[in-house]
Amino acid sequence: MPSSKPIAQVIRKLTVKGKNVLAADESKKTVTERFERKGIPPTDENIRLYREWIVTTPGLERYVSGIILFKETLEQAGSHGKPFVETLHEKGIVIGVKSDEGLYKPAGWGENITQMESPRKLLETLKRYRETHGVQFTKCRSLFSIGPNTPSNRAIDINGAMMALDALVSLEAGLFPIVEPEVERAGTHTIDQCSSYAIAVYSRLNEKLRQYGAAISDVGIKTNFTVQGADCGGTIPPREVAKMTFQALAKGFGFYGVESISIFFMLSGGLDDLPSGQYLHELNRFVEKGPFAKEKTFMASYSRAMLDKALDVWAGNPRNVEKAQKKLLERAKAFSEARQGRLDVKDYNWA
Repeated sequence: MPSSKPIAQVIRKLTVKGKNVLAADESKKTVTERFERKGIPPTDENIRLYREWIVTTPGLERYVSGIILFKETLEQAGSHGKPFVETLHEKGIVIGVKSDEGLYKPAGWGENITQMESPRKLLETLKRYRETHGVQFTKCRSLFSIGPNTPSNRAIDINGAMMALDALVSLEAGLFPIVEPEVERAGTHTIDQCSSYAIAVYSRLNEKLRQYGAAISDVGIKTNFTVQGADCGGTIPPREVAKMTFQALAKGFGFYGVESISIFFMLSGGLDDLPSGQYLHELNRFVEKGPFAKEKTFMASYSRAMLDKALDVWAGNPRNVEKAQKKLLERAKAFSEARQGRLDVKDYNWA
């Protein structure tokens, strides 16, 4: 089924060669936690200033096609009163918004469940975002933790349904939906265990998207690389990570079927910037040699990997804004090259 014309236009703008999507949709709570770890006072003004130097980075549009914002950011403006969304529109950066309401753990479950507004209310909200702020896409996230008894079939099923429903409502609102089934890196699991659970999560989500009637060609997937747990120990070559990641996605989303998801936004999931760049580079190198080189798009949608070093440079000091923006642009350029399978890590300072 071909994409509808408006959605197809958004997809073309987002997936332009050599560009990625910046995930700047951290909630105030998440930004506060990040600031506290780095010794930056988490005041409302510092959070606004942080978002301001991100969206006003000169030349960001050379490497970034889209940006995901937290809903609060849609209403914010720069120090001189210019709305952030206006700045982004002038740069030609496509604006997206986090559409879910975060995660919660039902009593007795111990597993994350995605929260969302009622479908009718969500539809009204997304239409308002589109008409008032020029939002063109959404992102809905679920998180799956690997443990002795998790993720359970119940959590996989419910979260798959929530993401599929969010996608359906987003499409009704005229927005391109990206759904994010993240298999958490925290834990001692092996890369094979990560792959096994990822395939189960992807398969159920694929099933729910089709069951709910979402046009497969109009949906994007944001997900993690298939890697071992953070506490597993040892290292795995980036090329092997790329191969395992592709195979998990191919099996879970049925690449060999009549119709399948074609656009994938990789998340860093707590990985540092260097491995995030290496994995994306090797994934695109792997894909370009296979039968899906012209059919599938694999690009980055990083937050921590893109912003963390720049945040260290800024450190809450207004005098460091220009240096922080240069660091952000350097990372954006590196990930642009990784998306094209031509990143040379020796060209950059990863410290």
